[in-house]
Amino acid sequence: MPINTLVTTWSARAGDPYAYASPDLVLPREVQISVEDEPELEMDLTIDVEYDDKLQRYVARRVEARAREGQEIRGANLRAVRVQQYVQEGLNGAVTVSRNDGRELEFPIAEDLASELTAAGPSSQRTMLYVARIYRMAEIMNLPPAREIQTQLHLTAPTASVWIRRARDRGLLPQPGESDGLPSHPGLDRG
Repeated sequence: MPINTLVTTWSARAGDPYAYASPDLVLPREVQISVEDEPELEMDLTIDVEYDDKLQRYVARRVEARAREGQEIRGANLRAVRVQQYVQEGLNGAVTVSRNDGRELEFPIAEDLASELTAAGPSSQRTMLYVARIYRMAEIMNLPPAREIQTQLHLTAPTASVWIRRARDRGLLPQPGESDGLPSHPGLDRG
């Protein structure tokens, strides 16, 4: 099943085509995901996804279904649509996320970088900044953040939890229940 992702560089809803998320992420505000040739669906989909500043993550705003030649759209087909899965797959690796210094952030991070960060440990400011970045990217894409840190940095679950707590203690992530508190415009710089 090919999933194609189109990043919109202009937004009709918001003047700025980019969204800003802690600790220093810049991402496209609107993304369009096309799902074609999914055998069990008998239809093709277009999903319009937008970064929601209030929810601080991507959300599907519109789903359009088109019946394939010789097919029709039925309720059973619509119930088989896994919108969240298609959004996650469409965003993962297709959406370029930048840091506020203009450099791109790979998500998931490269293996050699993961090894470097793990070797440096939680006392490294750079490691904690990447823990915060991975955490926020997972939240933004509706993935479990602690599991993403555990998987990408090859940590045990308890170690990932400790590292997340340390990133929070350093102010790189909000405390549980707190808002990010970031403005919705450029100028983020947390080190």
